[in-house]
Amino acid sequence: MMNVAGWSMLALLLLCKQVLASVSCVWDADCEAGLNFERNVKCVEGKCQNPFFTGGCLYNMLEGWDKLRVCHSDDPPDAEEKGYCRKSPMDYMEVRIHSQNWESAF
Repeated sequence: MMNVAGWSMLALLLLCKQVLASVSCVWDADCEAGLNFERNVKCVEGKCQNPFFTGGCLYNMLEGWDKLRVCHSDDPPDAEEKGYCRKSPMDYMEVRIHSQNWESAF
């Protein structure tokens, strides 16, 4: 029998699989059904776009959160103009921390 932590991990894995999976589509409605997510889901060139690409996770999931995610090097050059993200208010260089198989980055 699974404990609460086990069920929570299973739910998280299933949620991530739905959001990150490549789902074929013809219409936006195909993505809504395939990803089980109704907001900000678009069919682009036959594949469902990540629903968190525009704005970010907090922007899409938390009501009242009005800040777009910060742009990064994986974004197209015109991402800020298209409203996908915002420029960093601190004008910092991008830093990526890869922890490999460690539980936390150090």
